[in-house]
Amino acid sequence: PLRLLRAPLAPTTLRTHSVRRDPATASLSQKAGWLALAEKAARAEGPLRQVSLTYGELQKTVGLANSVGEVFAEERTYLTFVVQVTAEKNGVLQTGYEVAAGVGGLEILDRPGLEELARLAARRALAKLEAPSAPAGEMAVVISSQAGGTLIHEAIGHALEADSVQDGSSPHFAGKIGKVVANEKVTVMDDPTRDGHRGSFHRDDEGTPAERTVLVEGGVLKTYL
Repeated sequence: PLRLLRAPLAPTTLRTHSVRRDPATASLSQKAGWLALAEKAARAEGPLRQVSLTYGELQKTVGLANSVGEVFAEERTYLTFVVQVTAEKNGVLQTGYEVAAGVGGLEILDRPGLEELARLAARRALAKLEAPSAPAGEMAVVISSQAGGTLIHEAIGHALEADSVQDGSSPHFAGKIGKVVANEKVTVMDDPTRDGHRGSFHRDDEGTPAERTVLVEGGVLKTYL
Protein backbone atom coordinates (compact mmCIF):
# COMPACT_ATOMS: atom_id res chain seq x y z
CA PRO A 1 0.00 0.00 0.00
CA LEU A 2 1.08 3.56 -0.69
CA ARG A 3 1.88 5.79 2.23
CA LEU A 4 1.93 9.59 2.07
CA LEU A 5 5.01 10.92 3.83
CA ARG A 6 4.47 14.37 5.29
CA ALA A 7 7.29 16.56 6.52
CA PRO A 8 6.41 18.96 9.35
CA LEU A 9 5.43 22.32 7.87
CA ALA A 10 7.66 25.28 8.62
CA PRO A 11 6.19 28.73 9.34
CA THR A 12 5.08 30.51 6.19
CA THR A 13 7.74 32.73 4.66
CA LEU A 14 6.08 35.81 3.15
CA ARG A 15 8.03 37.86 0.62
CA THR A 16 6.82 41.15 -0.80
CA HIS A 17 8.04 43.65 -3.37
CA SER A 18 8.59 47.34 -2.78
CA VAL A 19 5.33 49.32 -3.04
CA ARG A 20 5.87 52.93 -2.01
CA ARG A 21 2.39 54.13 -3.03
CA ASP A 22 -0.34 51.52 -2.77
CA PRO A 23 -2.79 51.76 -5.72
CA ALA A 24 -5.62 51.09 -3.27
CA THR A 25 -5.04 54.51 -1.70
CA ALA A 26 -6.30 56.26 -4.87
CA SER A 27 -10.02 56.33 -5.68
CA LEU A 28 -11.56 55.28 -8.97
CA SER A 29 -12.42 58.90 -9.73
CA GLN A 30 -8.79 59.90 -9.19
CA LYS A 31 -7.63 57.25 -11.62
CA ALA A 32 -10.20 58.34 -14.18
CA GLY A 33 -8.90 61.88 -13.72
CA TRP A 34 -5.37 60.72 -14.56
CA LEU A 35 -6.66 59.32 -17.84
CA ALA A 36 -8.35 62.61 -18.64
CA LEU A 37 -5.15 64.55 -17.92
CA ALA A 38 -3.12 62.20 -20.13
CA GLU A 39 -5.59 62.54 -23.01
CA LYS A 40 -5.54 66.33 -22.72
CA ALA A 41 -1.72 66.34 -22.74
CA ALA A 42 -1.59 64.14 -25.85
CA ARG A 43 -4.12 66.19 -27.82
CA ALA A 44 -2.28 69.41 -26.95
CA GLU A 45 0.62 68.22 -29.15
CA GLY A 46 -1.40 68.49 -32.38
CA PRO A 47 -4.40 67.11 -34.29
CA LEU A 48 -4.90 63.43 -33.45
CA ARG A 49 -7.33 60.90 -34.86
CA GLN A 50 -7.52 58.79 -31.70
CA VAL A 51 -6.07 58.56 -28.19
CA SER A 52 -6.38 55.19 -26.44
CA LEU A 53 -5.40 54.93 -22.78
CA THR A 54 -5.22 51.89 -20.51
CA TYR A 55 -4.68 51.85 -16.74
CA GLY A 56 -4.37 48.48 -15.06
CA GLU A 57 -3.44 47.17 -11.64
CA LEU A 58 -3.21 43.63 -10.34
CA GLN A 59 -2.45 42.25 -6.91
CA LYS A 60 -1.35 38.62 -6.93
CA THR A 61 -0.41 36.20 -4.16
CA VAL A 62 1.52 33.07 -5.06
CA GLY A 63 1.60 30.33 -2.42
CA LEU A 64 3.61 27.11 -2.15
CA ALA A 65 3.66 24.17 0.25
CA ASN A 66 5.85 21.25 -0.77
CA SER A 67 6.72 17.77 0.47
CA VAL A 68 9.95 18.87 2.17
CA GLY A 69 8.12 21.18 4.55
CA GLU A 70 8.61 24.53 2.84
CA VAL A 71 5.71 26.97 3.06
CA PHE A 72 6.14 30.09 1.00
CA ALA A 73 4.00 33.01 -0.10
CA GLU A 74 4.80 35.99 -2.28
CA GLU A 75 2.74 39.11 -2.84
CA ARG A 76 3.15 41.05 -6.09
CA THR A 77 1.52 44.29 -7.18
CA TYR A 78 1.58 44.97 -10.92
CA LEU A 79 0.86 48.37 -12.45
CA THR A 80 0.46 49.23 -16.13
CA PHE A 81 -0.28 52.46 -17.98
CA VAL A 82 -0.44 52.43 -21.78
CA VAL A 83 -0.82 55.31 -24.23
CA GLN A 84 -1.53 54.59 -27.89
CA VAL A 85 -2.07 57.52 -30.24
CA THR A 86 -3.16 57.60 -33.89
CA ALA A 87 -2.50 60.62 -36.11
CA GLU A 88 -3.65 61.15 -39.71
CA LYS A 89 -2.50 63.32 -42.59
CA ASN A 90 -3.71 63.09 -46.19
CA GLY A 91 -5.18 59.65 -45.56
CA VAL A 92 -1.98 58.28 -44.00
CA LEU A 93 -2.24 56.90 -40.46
CA GLN A 94 0.66 56.65 -38.01
CA THR A 95 0.74 55.54 -34.39
CA GLY A 96 2.74 56.38 -31.29
CA TYR A 97 2.98 54.08 -28.30
CA GLU A 98 4.37 54.50 -24.78
CA VAL A 99 4.01 52.36 -21.68
CA ALA A 100 4.94 52.51 -17.99
CA ALA A 101 4.74 49.16 -16.21
CA GLY A 102 6.38 47.15 -13.48
CA VAL A 103 6.07 45.42 -10.14
CA GLY A 104 5.37 48.15 -7.60
CA GLY A 105 2.89 50.86 -6.76
CA LEU A 106 1.76 54.20 -8.12
CA GLU A 107 5.36 55.43 -8.04
CA ILE A 108 5.77 53.65 -11.40
CA LEU A 109 3.59 56.37 -12.94
CA ASP A 110 6.07 59.03 -11.84
CA ARG A 111 8.66 57.90 -14.38
CA PRO A 112 8.38 60.03 -16.49
CA GLY A 113 4.80 60.93 -15.49
CA LEU A 114 1.46 60.27 -17.18
CA GLU A 115 1.24 63.57 -19.02
CA GLU A 116 4.80 63.36 -20.34
CA LEU A 117 4.19 59.74 -21.39
CA ALA A 118 1.14 60.87 -23.37
CA ARG A 119 3.07 63.74 -24.95
CA LEU A 120 5.86 61.38 -26.03
CA ALA A 121 3.38 59.04 -27.73
CA ALA A 122 1.66 61.93 -29.52
CA ARG A 123 4.96 63.43 -30.69
CA ARG A 124 6.06 60.09 -32.07
CA ALA A 125 2.85 59.63 -34.08
CA LEU A 126 2.98 63.18 -35.46
CA ALA A 127 6.69 62.93 -36.30
CA LYS A 128 6.14 59.70 -38.23
CA LEU A 129 3.63 61.50 -40.47
CA GLU A 130 6.52 63.64 -41.74
CA ALA A 131 9.05 60.82 -41.96
CA PRO A 132 10.40 59.78 -45.38
CA SER A 133 9.88 56.24 -46.63
CA ALA A 134 12.42 53.75 -45.33
CA PRO A 135 14.92 52.61 -47.98
CA ALA A 136 14.91 48.98 -49.06
CA GLY A 137 17.77 46.56 -48.46
CA GLU A 138 19.98 45.34 -45.64
CA MET A 139 21.35 47.88 -43.20
CA ALA A 140 22.84 48.14 -39.73
CA VAL A 141 20.36 48.94 -36.98
CA VAL A 142 20.75 50.20 -33.42
CA ILE A 143 18.25 48.70 -30.95
CA SER A 144 17.27 50.89 -28.02
CA SER A 145 17.51 49.45 -24.51
CA GLN A 146 13.72 49.72 -24.16
CA ALA A 147 12.96 47.69 -27.29
CA GLY A 148 15.87 45.26 -27.05
CA GLY A 149 14.39 43.12 -24.30
CA THR A 150 11.14 42.64 -26.18
CA LEU A 151 12.99 41.71 -29.37
CA ILE A 152 15.14 39.13 -27.58
CA HIS A 153 12.11 37.77 -25.71
CA GLU A 154 10.27 37.10 -28.96
CA ALA A 155 13.32 36.07 -31.01
CA ILE A 156 14.79 33.44 -28.68
CA GLY A 157 13.06 33.64 -25.29
CA HIS A 158 10.20 31.28 -26.07
CA ALA A 159 12.46 29.07 -28.17
CA LEU A 160 14.74 28.51 -25.14
CA GLU A 161 11.97 27.29 -22.81
CA ALA A 162 13.24 23.91 -21.60
CA ASP A 163 9.86 22.14 -21.59
CA SER A 164 9.27 23.13 -25.22
CA VAL A 165 12.76 21.96 -26.20
CA GLN A 166 12.23 18.64 -24.43
CA ASP A 167 8.83 17.91 -25.98
CA GLY A 168 10.07 18.81 -29.46
CA SER A 169 7.79 21.81 -30.05
CA SER A 170 10.84 24.12 -30.05
CA PRO A 171 13.53 22.25 -32.01
CA HIS A 172 15.74 25.16 -33.11
CA PHE A 173 18.03 25.16 -30.04
CA ALA A 174 17.69 21.45 -29.20
CA GLY A 175 21.07 19.83 -28.60
CA LYS A 176 22.97 23.10 -29.03
CA ILE A 177 24.17 23.80 -25.49
CA GLY A 178 27.87 24.67 -25.73
CA LYS A 179 27.58 25.55 -29.41
CA VAL A 180 27.74 28.91 -31.14
CA VAL A 181 24.23 30.24 -31.83
CA ALA A 182 24.90 33.98 -32.24
CA ASN A 183 27.55 36.58 -32.91
CA GLU A 184 30.37 36.66 -30.36
CA LYS A 185 29.18 40.10 -29.21
CA VAL A 186 25.80 38.69 -28.11
CA THR A 187 25.18 37.83 -24.45
CA VAL A 188 21.64 37.18 -23.22
CA MET A 189 20.54 36.71 -19.62
CA ASP A 190 17.31 36.28 -17.69
CA ASP A 191 17.28 38.00 -14.30
CA PRO A 192 14.02 38.11 -12.30
CA THR A 193 15.96 39.12 -9.17
CA ARG A 194 16.11 42.75 -10.34
CA ASP A 195 13.57 44.66 -8.28
CA GLY A 196 10.59 46.50 -9.70
CA HIS A 197 10.44 45.09 -13.21
CA ARG A 198 7.49 43.41 -14.89
CA GLY A 199 9.17 40.01 -14.70
CA SER A 200 10.55 40.34 -11.15
CA PHE A 201 9.76 37.59 -8.65
CA HIS A 202 11.26 35.85 -5.61
CA ARG A 203 9.96 32.43 -6.71
CA ASP A 204 8.23 31.47 -9.91
CA ASP A 205 4.73 29.97 -10.03
CA GLU A 206 6.21 26.46 -9.60
CA GLY A 207 8.10 27.50 -6.47
CA THR A 208 11.59 27.68 -7.96
CA PRO A 209 13.70 30.46 -6.38
CA ALA A 210 14.57 33.33 -8.72
CA GLU A 211 18.13 33.48 -10.00
CA ARG A 212 20.16 35.26 -12.65
CA THR A 213 20.59 32.89 -15.60
CA VAL A 214 23.03 33.45 -18.46
CA LEU A 215 21.45 31.91 -21.54
CA VAL A 216 23.89 32.97 -24.25
CA GLU A 217 27.42 34.13 -23.44
CA GLY A 218 29.68 35.49 -26.15
CA GLY A 219 27.43 33.86 -28.74
CA VAL A 220 27.55 30.41 -27.09
CA LEU A 221 24.37 28.77 -25.78
CA LYS A 222 24.81 27.99 -22.07
CA THR A 223 21.44 26.69 -20.88
CA TYR A 224 17.66 26.77 -21.31
CA LEU A 225 14.96 28.56 -19.36
